[in-house]
Amino acid sequence: MGNLAVFLALMAVALGFVSVLLYISLGSRRVPTAKIVRLLIELWGTFALLAVLFALLSAFLGAPPAGSLAEELAVRLAHWRDLSSTQQAILVGGLLLAIVLFVHLINSLRVLQGRSYQADSPDEGE
Repeated sequence: MGNLAVFLALMAVALGFVSVLLYISLGSRRVPTAKIVRLLIELWGTFALLAVLFALLSAFLGAPPAGSLAEELAVRLAHWRDLSSTQQAILVGGLLLAIVLFVHLINSLRVLQGRSYQADSPDEGE
């Protein structure tokens, strides 16, 4: 559990830096603050969902066995088959949701960076 806590702390620091850089970059383009905040919430939510999914996957499949990559893959596939269909559906559905959120996040960022905003534009709309 200690390694997971260190990893999550490092990810939080990295996401904090990314958030600040996005805020500065989009703010210099006069993107409304509300839109930047929504984008940052989506960024943090997407990575939180991925962290939860990987924690669940680790809990469901257990620790990786020592040995070659082929042996580990065989054991992982066997553990996957042993999961209930509900557990498999939760993991696959969560992964698909995370992918959709990430694609939406990247698309929103692309749109916000490509738009031109007026200096006196309101912080809402569009």
